[in-house]
Amino acid sequence: MATRRSRFSDEEADEISENSGSEFEAETDSTYYSSGADSDFDETSSQSSSRSTHDESWRIGNFRRNKRTFMFTNSGCTSIVLHKLKGDASMDFFNLFFDENLMGTIVDQTNLYYYQTGKASSKVAKTPSWFDTTIDEMYVFLATTMLMSFTKKNKLLSYWSTDRLIMTPIFNELFPRHRYFAILQYLHFNNNTEQPDDDRLYKVNSVLRNLNEKFSNSFYPYQNICINEGMIAFKGRLKFKQYIPLKGNRFGIKLFLICDCSTGFILNFIVYTGSASERVRTSELDIPGSIVMLLLEKYLDKGPIIYVDNWYSSPKLFQVLYERSTGACGTIRKNRSGFPVFQEELQQGEQSVLHTANMLALKWHDKRDVYMLSSVHDPSMVSTGKRNALTGEEILKPLCVKEYNQNKGAVDK
Repeated sequence: MATRRSRFSDEEADEISENSGSEFEAETDSTYYSSGADSDFDETSSQSSSRSTHDESWRIGNFRRNKRTFMFTNSGCTSIVLHKLKGDASMDFFNLFFDENLMGTIVDQTNLYYYQTGKASSKVAKTPSWFDTTIDEMYVFLATTMLMSFTKKNKLLSYWSTDRLIMTPIFNELFPRHRYFAILQYLHFNNNTEQPDDDRLYKVNSVLRNLNEKFSNSFYPYQNICINEGMIAFKGRLKFKQYIPLKGNRFGIKLFLICDCSTGFILNFIVYTGSASERVRTSELDIPGSIVMLLLEKYLDKGPIIYVDNWYSSPKLFQVLYERSTGACGTIRKNRSGFPVFQEELQQGEQSVLHTANMLALKWHDKRDVYMLSSVHDPSMVSTGKRNALTGEEILKPLCVKEYNQNKGAVDK
């Protein structure tokens, strides 16, 4: 009777490392999408041509800011976190998000995937003496994988090299090479036999749901909250891979994130998967507005203030948020539907203001025209702490601009 080999050859290990995600990469194309020009979401500029140059609801005059009573009295880490964290060790924080329940799911699905595919196919010839993985072993597997980011090698096999010029002994101490590649080959997070045709995230949904739940239950935000896009760096093949040139990681998987402005802690996220993301649309709002409402769902009616950029901002969204006791402030595109037309040509430092009963619309000229919309600010000007080099005069800016700049970068903390 033939015996199974106990080790992978170099060529087989290379094949596994390159193809371990082949199922997920099957639906691929080579198109990169820019966040600012996404055809699924972009609001067309034709709205400005059909909009009246004078909207009766916007008027000149004094506007009093709408003060919000913030109803979270226990902002910060929740009692769940304080109870589970026994110290400040990195492992305590990792276990908070990757607990034994999640790790048990990963272990079960990895073992199941082997019995679904490896044992019943020609792949078994390449799998040396498989035995079921365990939670403890999976923790070591993830630790080994994360450790690789501290020691860059040209290829995965090099981490187990015995060449004295490039060897890193810790990897052989943590994991035998053949066992690492065996787990990598069958690593799985969900049951393939139950996958629906229209869910691009099905294979990782168990992990995503767990992380979102842990983020949400671990921290109560302070009053100021920010929604923006983030990127998970990724240069492989993936149908919904994005290209956002202004992000530090320009290529990758785009996330819509809601963060606490004081700490940068992520409260919730949505993974952008292309046109399939249109499912978040509500009958009342466009897709950007619907994303805001979905991310904010847990915090509505409690008096938070949300800061967003011009991709999300609209008078319609801000009015809906106002009716749910939620303030909002953000830059806005001048041709956004419902936003008033400002006819004046402004000099540097000047502003023009219009308002409704609940919202302030502002045009301010700095180096260029800046358009703002807010339901929580008045049109007052505040000091920037700088002076004009020629005249010595103090340089001022609108309060809403200053506070927007202070809070908009929470996602990148």
